[in-house]
Amino acid sequence: MPRQRKVKTDEQIAAEKRRRADARRLQRAQESPETRALRLAKARESSRARRLQETDQERDARLTRDREAQRARRAEETPEAHAVRVAKIIQAHRKRLETESQEERAQRLAKNREAMRARRGTETPEEGARRRAKDREAKQARRETNLETPKAPLLPELPNTARPSKPSTASTSAHAVHAQSD
Repeated sequence: MPRQRKVKTDEQIAAEKRRRADARRLQRAQESPETRALRLAKARESSRARRLQETDQERDARLTRDREAQRARRAEETPEAHAVRVAKIIQAHRKRLETESQEERAQRLAKNREAMRARRGTETPEEGARRRAKDREAKQARRETNLETPKAPLLPELPNTARPSKPSTASTSAHAVHAQSD
């Protein structure tokens, strides 16, 4: 026959908690500094490990969701839209390169390499083939859009003021120019 549980009153529960807390305080007051340091280090390490594990699990789930959503968006994207998106990414990358330090650049590149490895580790061969084909199409579309849009010159067109390499007549020689100015 199973034992009947005693129903405890709130006062009894509070008294038990007080007794346990008093015993804990007494035990901690009697422990040596080395024992206390070990106990605190162990508690810190276990709580730190638990926190890290929880955040890792949350981050992994979020990364997987984000990656799947990104793949779905890219599957619906046209090559032209892909070319525009990649052009914006490249422009932002160039701007970042101008402002970042060598240490920041090294960290960013390491992070990019790790992300690439993670993505390729989870994609199937078919997805990889689709991704490469899409990249090829986008590259072609980018080339075509670059050919269609004329690039503005960096400097305004200036007249050629350099001395001609072979003077064709005597009027363009230095003596003739000097004589005309007199």
